[in-house]
Amino acid sequence: MLVASLTAIPGCSYLLDERAQLQQAISRLAQLKKEADAIALTNSQLTASFEATEVEIRTKLKEAELSLTKANDEANRIKTLAQIEAEQAINDAAEIESQAKRDAATIKNQAEEEKQQLLQDARRTVNGITEEVAVARSKAAHSIWRTRRKARLRCEVMARELHEAIAFDTKQLELKKAELETELKQKQAEADQQIATQLKEIQSKKNAIEDELRQKRAELEAEIASSWVEFEKEKEEAAEAFASQLVAENNATLQEQIDQYNSEFVAKKKEYDEAIAAADKELKRQERELKKQWEEKYNQWLIPHIREYQQLKETLEDWKQKYYAAEEEIASLKDIVLPDNPWRSMHTTRAVAVQQYMKAQGVLVNYYNSAIDKNGKFTLFFKPWQSGVKFKRSLEGILPGMQSNFCLIAPPVFGEQVDCWFLEMAPAVDSLTNSMESAYQLEASFPSSPAVLTVPQTVENNQVTRSLDYEQKVAFMMNLRPGTLPKPVTEEITEDELTVADWLCNWRFTATKGEQANIRQVNKLIEALYGIKPGRSTEIRDPITRESLRQRVHRILELLKIEGNRFD
Repeated sequence: MLVASLTAIPGCSYLLDERAQLQQAISRLAQLKKEADAIALTNSQLTASFEATEVEIRTKLKEAELSLTKANDEANRIKTLAQIEAEQAINDAAEIESQAKRDAATIKNQAEEEKQQLLQDARRTVNGITEEVAVARSKAAHSIWRTRRKARLRCEVMARELHEAIAFDTKQLELKKAELETELKQKQAEADQQIATQLKEIQSKKNAIEDELRQKRAELEAEIASSWVEFEKEKEEAAEAFASQLVAENNATLQEQIDQYNSEFVAKKKEYDEAIAAADKELKRQERELKKQWEEKYNQWLIPHIREYQQLKETLEDWKQKYYAAEEEIASLKDIVLPDNPWRSMHTTRAVAVQQYMKAQGVLVNYYNSAIDKNGKFTLFFKPWQSGVKFKRSLEGILPGMQSNFCLIAPPVFGEQVDCWFLEMAPAVDSLTNSMESAYQLEASFPSSPAVLTVPQTVENNQVTRSLDYEQKVAFMMNLRPGTLPKPVTEEITEDELTVADWLCNWRFTATKGEQANIRQVNKLIEALYGIKPGRSTEIRDPITRESLRQRVHRILELLKIEGNRFD
């Protein structure tokens, strides 16, 4: 490795070549020494005969030793030169390395300066893009508002058309139903009339047969009576004609005749009774058959109409379901109209709070205008979604709750104007400052919160306990972008859970400028709050918190006083 490094140094290749030649000379000298040893051995044996050769060999040995000495001196000189050259090369390499380090530091500083310059350029570019994105987002929000307004108008037109179509179909179904009922009544009346006619005919036949039987019975009884009279006459004549000696014989004969007449009379009576019973049975059978035939004909006529009626009824139910689904879809697409910029002034922020509270109570109104007079009385002008007695009843039902929730001196007063409705709210007097305006402080709470309008009345250690300023909370909620919370490990509900749930349910739509809707489903709230998809894991009771995640979310909603009817 040292040889390779020395070879790379300029001027060292010559020294290496000299060293190689020196090594060759040394190896040759070693070979000559071996030969000299061999020759010396031979000379010791042949000293006498080879003296001249010995002298020559000694001379050669001296020359070789002299050459070896010179070679060693030359090798030492070359080694010294090589060491000097190697040290010089190492010093040069160290100097080159230090120069390279200085150059690298210079290049690094230049690169750092270029990096800072690029970062500044990138920041300026990002700021410009951010401003463009803000402008584009503002335009997009305005476009979304226009699109939603068009969608609301389109949904209202669709709803009116659907209402008209359903009303027309319902009217047609009612007319068809009335026609079917009229036709059914006519058919039933005709069937009853025909059955009554047939029954009358059968009854007349029955009466005729009974009259005939009574007549025959009367004739038979008359015949028997006449025969009996004749028999009595014959008996008297026989009694008068015969003597007493024939009385016993005649009596026996007469008794036999009487018995014979009686048996014949009983047999004929039984025959007539059997004929009458058979006639009654036949009449009843014919009546049953006739009634069965008419029932079959009536059912044959009625069953198709019943099926048609059932089909029409099912069609009506389908239309109703479509109507309800369309209403739900329209309701999901529609939302109450709030002020364009709710946070521009105090009266618009109050209008938003009042509208959200009314929405939570099921009374939907669109913003029209709002104002606060010098006495602190707040007036909201609105256009209701509904009209008539039902809306008035709904609005009257929430007025007492508004008085307690907004800390008013009396329930709000509402009325109807030419183009809108109005709602007047007079705040209570602050017991600390004797001022109505200072007592009327709105908080950015969720709808139906009991502290939407707060009257501070608690004094402890001469310090007034007041609620969070509305503007501060609005700014906090508008800038908040919460992430998912870890799975709870305590039974107590934390402030983070309440804040994030409040933002997800009431502030997300406003904070994201309409990009994300407020959550209205418990399953979505569970997933957004804890990052856990609803399923078996959210239904199992946790041994630490002593409740499931679903039960915990419902408890959070109760603490936030968010009504359950807002969630699916």
